[in-house]
Amino acid sequence: QSEGRVDMSDVEVKMSNVSSDIYTDKGSKIPASNSLKVNDLNLDPNADKGLFELEFDLPTYGSTVVRVYNKSGRIIYDYDLGNFSGEFEDNIDLAQNGTGSYYLVIEQGSKSLTKKIELTD
Repeated sequence: QSEGRVDMSDVEVKMSNVSSDIYTDKGSKIPASNSLKVNDLNLDPNADKGLFELEFDLPTYGSTVVRVYNKSGRIIYDYDLGNFSGEFEDNIDLAQNGTGSYYLVIEQGSKSLTKKIELTD
C-alpha cells in the first residue's frame, strides 16, 4: 500500500449539493449548478478494485462531459461521453488522492450538476 493511498474498505462517501461557486487553491472556479436533471446518482467504494463506482442516469440527450476535481482544482477524472443519454457507469480512482473533498461536475449542453463528495475514514 503506497503512501497516501486509502484503504477503500473503510471509506465513507457523502455527496451533497453545492450552494455557491467553489474557488480552488489555484483560483479557478468550479460553478455551483443544479440545472441538469440527473437520476439515480450514486458513488460507492468498490473495495475489490480499490476504486469508486460512479453511476447515474441522464434522461436528456446531448453533448455530455463528466469531471471530478480534487480540492486544489486539478481535474482527476475527465470523461467526454459525446452525445449521450441513458445509464452511465464507470470506475474512478479517488484512492490515490486520499480522503477529503472532491467535486463532481456533470455537464450536458448548457446545463450542469455540481456535487461535493466527502471521503472520510
